[in-house]
Amino acid sequence: MGQKLGIDLGRNYIKVHVNSTEIAIGIPNHPFTSGWLLSETQRITQNNDIIGLRTKKGLEVIDTILACPEKSISSKISITSLEAVIKQKDGNILSLEMYQPIKVIGNGGFCKVYMVLNKATGGIFAMKVMNKEFIAEKNKTEQVLTELRIMEGLEHPFITTLHSAFQTPNNYVMILDFCPGGELFFHLQRHTRFSEDTARFYFTELCLAVDYLHKMNIIHRDIKPENILLDVEGHIKLIDFGSATEDKGLNMTFCGSPEYLSPEMLKRDGYGKSVDFYSLGAILYEMLVGRPPGYNESIEKMYKNKISGNAEMPAFLSLNVRNLIKGLIECDPALRIGSQNGIKEIKEHPWMQGINWRDILEKKVFPGINPNLNSSNFEDEYTNQAINHSLFREPTIASEFSFSILSKTPGCSIFELSTGVLEEEGEYSMPISSLPTRKKLRSVEQNNQIGPAVKLVKVCPKIKQKKGVGESKMKAMLREKFKNMQ
Repeated sequence: MGQKLGIDLGRNYIKVHVNSTEIAIGIPNHPFTSGWLLSETQRITQNNDIIGLRTKKGLEVIDTILACPEKSISSKISITSLEAVIKQKDGNILSLEMYQPIKVIGNGGFCKVYMVLNKATGGIFAMKVMNKEFIAEKNKTEQVLTELRIMEGLEHPFITTLHSAFQTPNNYVMILDFCPGGELFFHLQRHTRFSEDTARFYFTELCLAVDYLHKMNIIHRDIKPENILLDVEGHIKLIDFGSATEDKGLNMTFCGSPEYLSPEMLKRDGYGKSVDFYSLGAILYEMLVGRPPGYNESIEKMYKNKISGNAEMPAFLSLNVRNLIKGLIECDPALRIGSQNGIKEIKEHPWMQGINWRDILEKKVFPGINPNLNSSNFEDEYTNQAINHSLFREPTIASEFSFSILSKTPGCSIFELSTGVLEEEGEYSMPISSLPTRKKLRSVEQNNQIGPAVKLVKVCPKIKQKKGVGESKMKAMLREKFKNMQ
């Protein structure tokens, strides 16, 4: 069962603004769901075009709760009025016009991420918009197509879901889970470091995500706190598969983020899945110590520290967690924990004893840190950015990818599955039958995970920062320098 998420409606009623009208809804004494609140609004107004409710202040966590009909609402915070979300579109057309931008929540090297509202369903999503011109200039087209191909085949509670993908004349667009808890890094900044119990919680969920990827023969290659988001209840979602690859033997590509690169990556010796185990160790260290192992403002010194295995182990760390971290950031990948039997080696470590892994997978263990309910969980440097409204008027074109999956989403919307052949100048062409989606669909249907009907629709086949401002800016500069080295 999921955690009950709280909205104390302040009184025995709540005001809902519907256009220019205000109505009052009586609140029962027992916990109720977001769906009940919406249905009461529709009943009182006799308006079935009301598809959702949201806060006037744009509170991300509460708006996400309100967008999920099954979420139980109990008493935690005070809200006395809401706004109705009116249906503006019909159908599930893959286009930017189907989405209303709410705010910017992230920036990448060649992308911008928006919190968006589906105008037809009221569902809330993250929209990743990637600039095609910049991608072509940096020769990253293959990377984008690989990210799409990998994400199509993924379905795991601790990995973000790709709901649809399409493109406009100027941009590639992906519609993803919206995680209102923001980055794990955001919360780590504010706590400086976590207790061992809190770190262990996030570490166990991350281990299950990585184990799933490795069983799917995928190496993430860029696991870091900025790529771990928290969902509405505070559970993790691993994101950003732009550096991910299908494991086909010894990999030589130099990629990732400087603080979390493994020694074998730096030495260009070739690598496999063990690079992700190094990243797990680096993240565990950072959650407990407040900085990555061997961190230095000089990128050259930081690399030397990594290759030499020079990572200070503070005395406040328990002996068991020190041993686990040392085993994960071991310089020799053949001796690294996880290199022989994968995540099983981590599960059997003394620091991990007593964990009920099934309860972790089923989200029965509640997080030590809950996302902020009354304020944003995203950096001001993102949310204060102006929205480019002209972007959302760009038409959809049939080209490199067009994909949508029929599934229940955190925004509680239903999407139709469409897919086609990936093709760009003949280089990445693959038959539709070989796409991961087909295998996923068979598995989903067999397990009856998403309902009785899944259909294929033919579409055109053509195709951050550490504590302290100074250190934060330095880290960004190091990453920019690293990008130019690739």
